[in-house]
Amino acid sequence: MVKKKVFITGVGGLLGSTLARRLLVKGNYVVEGCDTFIGGIQSNVPDIPLHEIDILDTKKLKDAMKDTDVVFHTAALPYEGLSVFSPAIVAQNIVGGTVSVASAALHNNVDLFINCSSMARYGAQTPPFTEDLPTHLKYDSLNISNSCFINSCFLETIASSALCAICSVQ
Repeated sequence: MVKKKVFITGVGGLLGSTLARRLLVKGNYVVEGCDTFIGGIQSNVPDIPLHEIDILDTKKLKDAMKDTDVVFHTAALPYEGLSVFSPAIVAQNIVGGTVSVASAALHNNVDLFINCSSMARYGAQTPPFTEDLPTHLKYDSLNISNSCFINSCFLETIASSALCAICSVQ
């Protein structure tokens, strides 16, 4: 049986590293990943080929993703506090990073691209969140102290999801 090659962005983070370990246990996959360790932790990464690449560097991503079958895009900056004070940095990382990773995947004719999102896409709705919930904000339920955080994360997450949907149209 030929193993599928999986590439995971943000492989040093909780989601990316957990995913990498689970795929390795299954045994049907060759797993590689990338991280800059701005928010991830190098010791989280299992024993896989690791590319220390910024997801905004499309050229390096194209090289690293050569012969990849599946991409899991889990990379993101840690939002806490940053989105309020530097929403442009968060937007560049979330939206620009997703465009860069998706572009590298398209360049390499990757069979499957999975964009891992966050709960920010659901805005101020009441948990538990499910995939069938609408992705909109209820501005009347927000107060001024948290509206910048929710709006910033929400907008970048929705924009990234929309870009992925556009890229998947054939």
